[in-house]
Parts: sequence; C-alpha cells; structure tokens
Amino acid sequence: MNKEYVYVNGKVTIIDDKKEKRQEEYYDNLDKVLVKENVIERINKQIDELEMKVNQYKRSRSNKLFCLIPLLGGIIASLIGPLLVISMTTGQNLTSLVLDNSYSDYVLSFTLKVFPFGLSLGTIMSVMEYLQYRKHLKEEKGVSSQLDYLNQQLKIEKDKLEVLQKDKSKEKEDRQARIVKVNEIEELKKMRSELAQYYELGYNIDKYYHYYMQGKLEDKMPDNINIDFAKNYIKQKKLTKKD
Repeated sequence: MNKEYVYVNGKVTIIDDKKEKRQEEYYDNLDKVLVKENVIERINKQIDELEMKVNQYKRSRSNKLFCLIPLLGGIIASLIGPLLVISMTTGQNLTSLVLDNSYSDYVLSFTLKVFPFGLSLGTIMSVMEYLQYRKHLKEEKGVSSQLDYLNQQLKIEKDKLEVLQKDKSKEKEDRQARIVKVNEIEELKKMRSELAQYYELGYNIDKYYHYYMQGKLEDKMPDNINIDFAKNYIKQKKLTKKD
C-alpha cells in the first residue's frame, strides 16, 4: 500500500507501508494514481478474504441431509439404549434379549418410555442443525453478493487507473519540496457503504423479493439501503432469472 511520497525538484520517492521505496517523475495525476492503486490493492485483498469465507460456508453446509443425523441418532439410541441397559442389568447378552420372549414385554415397555424422549431430543437437535444450515446459506448469499460487487468494482477501478496513468501532464506542478500522505479513506468509505448494502440484499434476497412482489418493499427496506438500488438489485438477481 502506498503510504506517502516525497517531492523534490520534479521527482518523487514513493514509500509504501513496508517502507520500500520507488522513484518516479512527478505528474499532476500522481496523487489520484497512488490512491487508486491502494483502492485496487484493498479490493484484491478483500476478494481473497471473501472467497475463503464462501468456501468455508460451502464446506459447513455441504449437505442439508446431514441435518437429519441427530434425529436418526435419537431414534436409534431410543431403540438400542433400552436393550443395552437391560443387558447390563440382567447380565443377558443382546442376542438373548432379542430372541427370548420372556423379556419382550419388559424391553417393549422400557423402549416406549424412552423413545419419546429420544425422538424429541433428536428432533430439536435436527431443527437446530437445519436453522444453522439456513443461516450459513443466507450468509453465503450475502458474501457472494459482495464478491460480485467487488469483482465488478475491481474492473472499474483498473480502467480508471489506466486513464489516470496515461495523463502525465504537469500543468499544476508545485515546485516546493514536500511530503504528501496518500489517503484513500474517502474512496473506501463509499465502497464500504455499498458492500454493506450488497451483503444485506444478498442475505435477505428472498424476503425482499417477496416484499417487492407485494409492493411493500419501500415500507420494509432498512433506512441504510437505497430503495432504487434495492429495486435494481432484485430485478437483476430475481426477475431476470425467471425470464
């Protein structure tokens, strides 16, 4: 990241955040070029971070059928558990308990008492797993929405940088020696605001699409989301896919 540059007699020494230096001729667009380079570097870094997040979400929700495992475990434990307890209590092995009719009423009675508990516990745990699955799915949509935006923005910023670099004019050159800080905060502030909007719309796209179709989007949309931006996003992500 470009941190600052030192200007002396028409030449600049650019210093990055690792204190490495490079020299260039001064030109009027230099400040804008260095800011744009920082913005592009930050976008690339954030793209890498978000891609890692998406992959983590995909791994964590690899198969929603896994949500049924606690339920199946509860059922199986309810059926086998009583046999194991009775086996330990009576000293009989499992095969004898299954084949010996003298224990059948005892096993059945015990199983019927335990089964509702096992079924309830397994159901609760499966529901919790499914809710977590749904949460990760929505988070993945939110992050994927941000990734789409950043990839588009990266191309736009690179095109802007190319235009700035082509203009090497020195019509506004100030010959006074100076140290100039590179400040990309204002440009990044706008990008962060848009990133937050993309995440919110991606995360809740199904809900907002429902409101949009009902004509209630303006009433339901959070204050930090631009309504025209939201409508265009929904049209792009939902309506165009249906055509």
